[in-house]
Amino acid sequence: MVETEEIQYQPGFLFGSVTLIGRSAVLKLVGVEKETYDRLQVFLKEQSQRILLNNKTRINECFEMSEGFLRSDFYISASKKDCFARNWNQKFDEEFFVLLGKFDRNQSIDGSHFEVSSLLLKIKAVLSLKFHFEELVRQRNEDFVKQELDRHRKIFDSVEARPLTEEQRLAAIYFQDVNILIASAGSGKTSSLVGKAIYALKKKYFEPQEILMLAFASEAAEGLKNRFAEALAKQNMRMTPDIRTFHSLGMLIIQTVEGARPQLAPWAHKGDLFKTVLEDIVKEVCLDPARDAEMTLLVSTLMFGNATSYEQRVYYQDLFNDDLSDTMEMKNSARERTPSLRTLNGEQVRSLEELIIANWLYLHNIKYVYEKETEILRNGEEQGTRRHFNPDFYYPDVDVYHEHFALDRNGEAPAFIGEKYVSIVEWKRKYFQESQTRFFETHSSMFLDGSVLPFLKAQLSTFGLNPEPKNLDSESAEFAEAKDALIGHFATIIKQIRNQGKTSQNLDVKPFDFLSQAFHNLVLAVLKRYEHALRKNNLIDFEEMLIRASLYVENRAYRSPYKFICIDEFQDISQGRRRLVKALLDQHAEASLFAVGDDWQGIYRFAGADLDIFTRAEKYFGVTQELFLTNTFRSNQGIADAASWFVQKNPLQKKKAVVAHDNRRKGVLDVLSYDSDYGAFPEIEKQLQVLAKELTAKNERAKVFILSRYNYLLPHPSKIREWNKVYSKNLEILGTSFHGSKGLEADYVFILGMNSGPMGFPSIKNDHPFVQMYMPEADVFPYAEERRLFYVALTRAKRKAFLLTRKGIPSLFLQELLEIPNANTYFS
Repeated sequence: MVETEEIQYQPGFLFGSVTLIGRSAVLKLVGVEKETYDRLQVFLKEQSQRILLNNKTRINECFEMSEGFLRSDFYISASKKDCFARNWNQKFDEEFFVLLGKFDRNQSIDGSHFEVSSLLLKIKAVLSLKFHFEELVRQRNEDFVKQELDRHRKIFDSVEARPLTEEQRLAAIYFQDVNILIASAGSGKTSSLVGKAIYALKKKYFEPQEILMLAFASEAAEGLKNRFAEALAKQNMRMTPDIRTFHSLGMLIIQTVEGARPQLAPWAHKGDLFKTVLEDIVKEVCLDPARDAEMTLLVSTLMFGNATSYEQRVYYQDLFNDDLSDTMEMKNSARERTPSLRTLNGEQVRSLEELIIANWLYLHNIKYVYEKETEILRNGEEQGTRRHFNPDFYYPDVDVYHEHFALDRNGEAPAFIGEKYVSIVEWKRKYFQESQTRFFETHSSMFLDGSVLPFLKAQLSTFGLNPEPKNLDSESAEFAEAKDALIGHFATIIKQIRNQGKTSQNLDVKPFDFLSQAFHNLVLAVLKRYEHALRKNNLIDFEEMLIRASLYVENRAYRSPYKFICIDEFQDISQGRRRLVKALLDQHAEASLFAVGDDWQGIYRFAGADLDIFTRAEKYFGVTQELFLTNTFRSNQGIADAASWFVQKNPLQKKKAVVAHDNRRKGVLDVLSYDSDYGAFPEIEKQLQVLAKELTAKNERAKVFILSRYNYLLPHPSKIREWNKVYSKNLEILGTSFHGSKGLEADYVFILGMNSGPMGFPSIKNDHPFVQMYMPEADVFPYAEERRLFYVALTRAKRKAFLLTRKGIPSLFLQELLEIPNANTYFS
């Protein structure tokens, strides 16, 4: 009978009709007396009420479960929400909620009875949560946050030397599964970490031993420990969270699982020693006969720099390098725009493909002459005259010529060379045939399909030359220089690979052409030998700490006690570190991550940092709450405005409006220009004199930074010492690089090298494309990391920043900064 939700009576002449209305059907009964209708209505009312009361236990249980969830004394995270919904729906199936809906809609139930009325109110509350779950949880969380702000006001006022800001308090209270706090320079990131952990302990969300706080450097970890000790003392709390570096954590995990502390490789702390180790490994790889072709390609490419485009590989001067050129003007124009490349043998060649061939010949003891001048006798109109041309390679021991033509598989030249090229190729072929000169040819297409070196070796053997690898220990200065560059690249690449938690077994790099494939073959060979060297000597390096620790956590050989993980400087995290953190979180369903950082200060891609983990945390960790710290206690508003406006020109950076406690804007930036390479330091000294005089009048001291993109531009340490001695009463002066200044601050900052050009700023020198294959994906916005680096330099300044530039070659960044709205306000 409960299926009937409403009953209606329609009177007639003698009898009426009764309509029974259900949720899915309507039944009409005719010929019903009014008295029968009244009895039916009473029966339905009593029956519905009886069924309702029969379900009161389950209704109360459902209501108490839902109310207990909404009134819980914690922030409802996504995992808590999902856990409740899963348990709720398992205990109370869909049929039960359908029944509640019928009770709620049944108008015949007498609500005047207290118990019935109470049950009906509970049903409404349960159904509201059922059908408006997300909205009610969101509103409940907002109410909870407001209550907590008031309830814990005293803690937030006293946990640090300065009361926490509203933003810092919100960051402490919000407890999503993954919480990313997007900070500004000088906004109190450490205070936020301390406040969050103290709040979590006060709320008894976690025990102290369940909290892990991670820093990247030992100094940062020690600083965090000191801040925590002070905060805990203020709150009369004794037990402290586990605060350590990532590498210290990795070592702890390994030692716990293996029962002994592994021995750290002696080169782990010493870059020069690491390079020596790699030098021995590279030497072994290069002596391997199976790698001789890759070695040649590798050395040639590294000597060539960053150019690997097809045009640069095959750009020849065949049109212009002999007397067949139509005009001297054409020849000179071509020489000006054609790259000139030095081989291991010391001569200059005109394309990367020629460079590779020449170096392979040199390294295999094949004597050759590059572009040997050849005299020919002209026929026809100029019969009897002698002209000259220069075939690419000549092998004097067997009197054989070798031309390398920029032709594809169809015998056609690329469009950028010009139509005349193919006709000259045909002319050369005809000349060699008619003069019965021994010669062979190779083509650019052979580089694309990888056949060029095997073909070259076979041709030379046909003419009686047998290539044999040189003894690499006795190579020329050119080879030593190339080998040193090679080892430097391998040092960078191996650390990049291992920082990402990769090994030779799971490296998933995709080479983009024949040359990059050859390079990758060598990378794998070197990496395998390096891994073998670690295993053979039972050693571990810093990268191995994270790789091995991650494996132990993932396979549950290590049982993690950590349920709440906090990370400082999260913008610097690598894929290897992310893997370890994710594995730790996955061991506990109730685990939470709190990561603090500033994507505007992401400047360590070269060291393996992957900014994508910060900017798209949800992709890597799941449901994420983003909060902001926009109040800065360091720079004044003028510097904050200029730096923020500049860095946000990149649309991929997180957007925020920075508010400074110091509201000064006027004259906080100054441009100092000079005439010569050595003119920057006198300009600095002039300003130091002015600052010292002003500070003396105020009886104040100030800190000064002299910063540069490149260390070589900085004043010599002796000059810094001299200035510190002269101005010791008022100034403390430090010189360092942009990267070295990260995390530091000064009253005044001088930024050197704001020039354009190859060694200017932003740096236009990119990592070699082969190296970039192993690095985290770069930003698509031009000079994105250089832009963030300038932001870091600017925001070291509390009072004023001086930008130094040589007259006539201002930096692109300086020109852009001068375009800031109301520039006259900010610049002196």
